[in-house]
Amino acid sequence: MTNLEKTKYAKLYVQKLANGVNPLTNQPVNPNDIVRNEHIQNCLNYVADILQQVIENNGKIGADKKENFYITDNQRSCLFTKDKSCQIGAITTKINSVTRDNETDRFVGSWITDWLLNLGMLELKGKKRVATQKGNMFGIMTQTKQYERTENLYSPEMQSFIFDNIDSIINYHYDEEKNYND
Repeated sequence: MTNLEKTKYAKLYVQKLANGVNPLTNQPVNPNDIVRNEHIQNCLNYVADILQQVIENNGKIGADKKENFYITDNQRSCLFTKDKSCQIGAITTKINSVTRDNETDRFVGSWITDWLLNLGMLELKGKKRVATQKGNMFGIMTQTKQYERTENLYSPEMQSFIFDNIDSIINYHYDEEKNYND
């Protein structure tokens, strides 16, 4: 029996239990049986739905892993800096907006900040990433906000530096991910 066939049987058994039927005898279970509890039936129906999704996905669990993030030259040409300093989220939002049709991983801010840490433009102070003197020179400004919360602002020049080096950031991220998984 293949795994897909086993999954189909498991779904059938779970569905029968959710409906108050003993899957071995096809007889209704006792009305006081625990599988007659509404919460248990809801959970069993949920599991049956998930098993159905696995069946529809030819036995694969979960979605296929998306392709690694990439950006085309045409998409890169659409990246423009803001007129003023901004947070990392605005930069990643812009990158993701021009690459949304690529069907890849999303570009996330930690990819940039990890790369900047590696370049010595940011440093860790506890759990916070703050600009170094080198980072300040390139246009990163760390501000302390209310309740000791810090935020980094990236000047238009620094935004341009990030866009110009996006391939290095992507490569650094996937190299680090590979090293972590090895």
